[in-house]
Amino acid sequence: MASGNNLKQGLKLLNFPDIVLVVILLLAVGLIFILQLSNQKAGFIQVKVDNAIVGKYPLDKDRTIEINPGTILEIKDGKYRLASSACKKQICVKQGWSSNQPIICVPQKLIISIRKDAGKSESPLTY
Repeated sequence: MASGNNLKQGLKLLNFPDIVLVVILLLAVGLIFILQLSNQKAGFIQVKVDNAIVGKYPLDKDRTIEINPGTILEIKDGKYRLASSACKKQICVKQGWSSNQPIICVPQKLIISIRKDAGKSESPLTY
């Protein structure tokens, strides 16, 4: 019986503005979650070597691409990774799969970044 009284006393501590605040916070968290899910569904990745775009690849098509000799980019199920790299420490390979974070290999001056659309000023997609 004592636990039922404690619950009633706890509910009495929440007044109408408190309840409205909790509902607004829950809606905000839900909206942020939905926006994060939509951001993960980007259109393609862009590959730059020495600050020059060498390729753009859609994330909806599974494939394996050789960027440089010994450097293999793998795209699968909307995610991407460097399966192998010609660099010494292999930090870029150890990063693993990504769906929204860039992969950077400093020794090769390689940047793989996510893009939402091709853009008008950029080169067309490489298929």
